[in-house]
Amino acid sequence: MLSRRLPILLTIAAAVLSAGRVDASPLPEFVATYRVEKSGLSARIVMTLRRDGSFWRFESHSEPTGLLALFDRAYVSESSMLEQRAAGLRPIAYEYNAGKRPSKRDVASFFDWKNGTLKSNRGDELRSEELLNGTFDRLSVLLAIVAQLRAGAVDMEIPVAHKGNIRTRRFVHEEDELIKVVAGSFETARVRELRTGHSSRNTVSWFAPGEHYLPVRMDQYKEDKHVGRVELIEVRWQTKAAEKAPQ
Repeated sequence: MLSRRLPILLTIAAAVLSAGRVDASPLPEFVATYRVEKSGLSARIVMTLRRDGSFWRFESHSEPTGLLALFDRAYVSESSMLEQRAAGLRPIAYEYNAGKRPSKRDVASFFDWKNGTLKSNRGDELRSEELLNGTFDRLSVLLAIVAQLRAGAVDMEIPVAHKGNIRTRRFVHEEDELIKVVAGSFETARVRELRTGHSSRNTVSWFAPGEHYLPVRMDQYKEDKHVGRVELIEVRWQTKAAEKAPQ
């Protein structure tokens, strides 16, 4: 009886072990355009991942449309510089700019992995905090989720640097779901963020395995009320290696 069950047990054990490993290979370079709807206003976000010498640069820039384009605060950009290691990508610098002009909301963070310190400037305020192993910034955490989903993870806890502080955020792969967005229909992995502490916000995201687990939709909730949506309009993969991943 045991001999019959052994192959099944080995298969289960292999799946558990593989789920604990992160896929260290980076995504192909890409340019993705998203539509944003929030509070009755609309905008576009252009997200890019590209090589920058021996590093990787992950960026997100908003392009407001309609009335929203009249407000400086609608022009938000984020940028993460990451290094490739055997265990995968990890951030070394992050910037957040909240408008066309310098603002107290602007953030610049530096990940000093050698000394285990996160150093941040937020406006004129300087902050320093001990780095936790596996910490990402609020933008590159998307790449961390992608890597763990590719490895088969279901329950993910990722330390995230935000405004100079580090808080562990939990993400759960709830189920696979077919959804339709501006760019088309996609088989996706639906992932819910379960924030701890006093935060009233959480996010539900849909990652498409057929597009290298790129997120194709992200919904934001505040106190269980839907407040915003981001949907993929199009994505252009920049390398020959960017053939669609098998679903």
